[in-house]
Amino acid sequence: MSVVIALLGTVFVAACTGSVTGPDERQLMVATPDSTVSPVNLGRANPGKMTDDRSGKLRSITSGWKTDWTRHSVPYDEVRWGGPKRDEFPSIDEPRFISLAEARSWLVDNEPVIVVEVRGEARAYPLQIMIRHQIVNDTFGDIPVVVTFCPLCNSAIAFDRRVDGVTLEFGTSGLLRNSDLVMYDRTTESLWQQFTGDAIVGQAMGEQLHFVTSSVV
Repeated sequence: MSVVIALLGTVFVAACTGSVTGPDERQLMVATPDSTVSPVNLGRANPGKMTDDRSGKLRSITSGWKTDWTRHSVPYDEVRWGGPKRDEFPSIDEPRFISLAEARSWLVDNEPVIVVEVRGEARAYPLQIMIRHQIVNDTFGDIPVVVTFCPLCNSAIAFDRRVDGVTLEFGTSGLLRNSDLVMYDRTTESLWQQFTGDAIVGQAMGEQLHFVTSSVV
């Protein structure tokens, strides 16, 4: 079973402002993957380019996907295979919490982490774990958030994963565009550019995820 570790607590809010809090105020979060898929209707009125002009190689790599390949806002020659298969870097989908003491054997004090804060609640995700999973589908209270990391771009970005009232769950597609991670949602199997949060291929083409404040500290 795959797991991801993340830090939770006011210590990281304080770290961003230069103050310090004690280790007893810190906790760790461990997530395990679990996926639920349901059909929805997403996508803007603009149909984009209504053709499927993928290369033979791209067709082979994506064989069996349910993506609507006739809808795309970028040329398919910009979409490349990165090497891994879809979900070979498994996303983390159901976080749970453990203590910092349980992680001291591998987590050092100056380790780089992605910090995400929503409504005063701060969580941090160590890059040493994110590099092997790249996507965490998390929830802050009633706000579903996806935390993403592209090792090739060193880009750590978080988004609200609601689109038109539908909560999406994201995974790694194994594809790249401009060397950046291309995600896919498990509801419509549309493709999303990690760096911008735009849906670039599929039923959701034209949608854009809302950014959630994040930083690497």
